[in-house]
Amino acid sequence: MSDKKKQTLFNDLFLLLNAGLDIKRVLELIVEEQKKEKDKEILENIYEAVIQGSSLSEALEDSTFFSVYECYSIKIGEESGKLADVLHHLRDHFEKKIEQKRQIISALSYPMIVMFVALGAVAFMIGFVVPTFSDTFRKFDIELPAITKFIIDLSNSFDNIMLVTGLVITSVVVFYSMNKSKDWFKKIQAKALLSMPIIGPILHLSYLAQFAQSMSLLMKAKTPLLDALDLIQKMIPSYDLRKALDESKGSIMKGEPLADTLGKHKIFPSRMVYLIGVGEEVNKLDDIFDQLSELYSKELEHRSKLLSTVIEPILIVFLGLVVGFILVAMYLPMFSITEMLGK
Repeated sequence: MSDKKKQTLFNDLFLLLNAGLDIKRVLELIVEEQKKEKDKEILENIYEAVIQGSSLSEALEDSTFFSVYECYSIKIGEESGKLADVLHHLRDHFEKKIEQKRQIISALSYPMIVMFVALGAVAFMIGFVVPTFSDTFRKFDIELPAITKFIIDLSNSFDNIMLVTGLVITSVVVFYSMNKSKDWFKKIQAKALLSMPIIGPILHLSYLAQFAQSMSLLMKAKTPLLDALDLIQKMIPSYDLRKALDESKGSIMKGEPLADTLGKHKIFPSRMVYLIGVGEEVNKLDDIFDQLSELYSKELEHRSKLLSTVIEPILIVFLGLVVGFILVAMYLPMFSITEMLGK
């Protein structure tokens, strides 16, 4: 199930349970409201499992459409009698997760569209416009400027360039498909993404916001620290963060505080480590992680908006310079042709 569907499901479960309905009636109402057959079938199976005596967490786990993180959180809610609170937190968790995805997509979609348009415009000019000028220059047999020769040579090699580009893209896609699940590739990919000048810091903020948000939920549900780290390690997308959490679990088992173990890894900012240390001292880790989640979510929103604002004029200027360079290269010889015709 998509994050949006899960957010809607947990929201409906929270509202109906909070209204005083029992879980069987709640699931019955939710099943009746489903429009798509696939979603209805999934929720009907969960409903049937609950009717037959399974708990909600067991029914969700058996369906295989929900992560260990979600099932465990609900199990803690059932055991502690705070199921409604856990469902409320899960709803907020997916709401923030969806919003963070939207912010990143929004920040990157415009630059990507402009780049594709720019490449398309340049390819069209070199492949179809330049050959027309080239034929004209050949008829007049004039000495061409260096930049004009460069553009014409590029146009003459256009078919070969497109072929090589197609082969390179195909090779990259095949290579990625074959190696994306391998540990060494994940490590290189994570470092490459986080090292990118503009995109890297935004992805880093996104991972930190997810980590803080998930820890806040699990700490409020009274999940043991090691279990919480283990659950987050399974659901977080960042390789570096998962590796850091795996090593931190070993240090915590030896008696080290959470803040000290996280402080050994560069992916965790010093400010985060300091605040987590304070939270451990005053036994308020859930509040600290809640505040960190808000902090990084707001910073992510700010960076995403700033990215769009800064990149838009840069890309427009870049596109103008490239197209302008080609046009100048094509029109420079026109002056020589005009002089010849004048004589």
